[in-house]
Amino acid sequence: MGQHDADTSTAPRRGFFRRRRSAEDRTLTRETLPSVLFPQSSAGEAPSARSAMALVDVYAAVSVYARLFAMLPWHHYARQADGGRRQVADSTLARLLRQPAAGIAASAWRGHLGATLALHGEAFVGLFRDRDDNPAQLGQLHPERVEVKIDRGEP
Repeated sequence: MGQHDADTSTAPRRGFFRRRRSAEDRTLTRETLPSVLFPQSSAGEAPSARSAMALVDVYAAVSVYARLFAMLPWHHYARQADGGRRQVADSTLARLLRQPAAGIAASAWRGHLGATLALHGEAFVGLFRDRDDNPAQLGQLHPERVEVKIDRGEP
């Protein structure tokens, strides 16, 4: 047995749980943390959606996703009193889902929406109204031009 082993197992540790006299500064900043937590990257800046689409693999993956998104049937359903649902064919929403905007096929519109969702992680649809304030067409809003604000817990 060494000279320190005999005394430390049963000896009380005085002052171990005593409150310190001065406050300890525990602010975590880049300067106070080890540099290993902030690895340096030689890759440069994060790629944009445009530069990512220049890569063949990204282009192929986004294309497959957009095509599958475009092929999905989009219908308007209404809840029934018994908890079931029924397809609504003659509503404004059903019409907009069949023909979202003039001059563009619904599948092409949905495909572009799917590509935007795949590239940006979010997609936004704007509802445009006619002069009589009736819903006229749907438009896609670029995610970089939209700012989501939370109002009373709702976006």
